[in-house]
Amino acid sequence: MEPEIPHASVALIVGVTGMAGLSLAESLKKPTALGGPWKVYGAARRPQPTWFPTSTVDGYIAFDAVDPDDTRAKLSPISGEVTHVFWVAIQVR
Repeated sequence: MEPEIPHASVALIVGVTGMAGLSLAESLKKPTALGGPWKVYGAARRPQPTWFPTSTVDGYIAFDAVDPDDTRAKLSPISGEVTHVFWVAIQVR
């Protein structure tokens, strides 16, 4: 078993299934990314789509950001680990 690489930075990308969020996740996972190596958590309102490349994130979290109880329940487990939050989610009504 390989030892886990320590992560200097841990990102939470809210809106990771969108074009900007996915591009950001791919960029942070590159070995040459500034501030790396990065651990990347991706989050979106819906469950992880089947087309989503699983190697892009270290963990995927589905949560409803307008529901404070759901947000707290889903994000609390990683709250002490995340160093950067990227909010690239959009909802058109």
